[in-house]
Amino acid sequence: MNFREYLKWWQEHKNYEEKLAPQVVEKICHAHELEKEKIQLFPRKFLETEQGRMEFDLVIAFSDKWKIGRLIGIEFKEFDFREVITQAILRRDYVDYMYIATKPFVASHELSSFFIMLLYGIGWVIWGEKEAHLIFKSRYHYPPEERLHELINVLVREKLRTSLSNLSEDKIVTLEKWIKESEK
Repeated sequence: MNFREYLKWWQEHKNYEEKLAPQVVEKICHAHELEKEKIQLFPRKFLETEQGRMEFDLVIAFSDKWKIGRLIGIEFKEFDFREVITQAILRRDYVDYMYIATKPFVASHELSSFFIMLLYGIGWVIWGEKEAHLIFKSRYHYPPEERLHELINVLVREKLRTSLSNLSEDKIVTLEKWIKESEK
């Protein structure tokens, strides 16, 4: 759904912790230089993962400047800072950027969780009675190792195919001859 449709959905279905969700979305869009009109929102989105069924409070889908589809996950919590950090870490591998949105006072006694959040590059938006504020932006999450290896293999195969197609027939014969001689 687009942002306007989300606002209507939010009016009917919001939880207390999502009290300022539209402002949270606006702050995140501003941080990523996204136009609200060009994003798609998926509230309470379920994904089937290796770890089982996983729910995101909100997922924002957009295309970057290279027209590559990207996802931003957001987890909302009012009180349990440690729990929302755990949820964000578990969901991090399935989106490009991950945020938590909490009340500001929840982190006051959770310094270790705060540093873990920084380590994982999770962004943080705080919300109060009337306003939301972006504390820091999420870092881009590079694909998990398997996806990275797959990408490297594709790039190597493509480079090899291009290089071989650029060789003339006589060079290929020479190359084949060199390989046979080196095997002796």
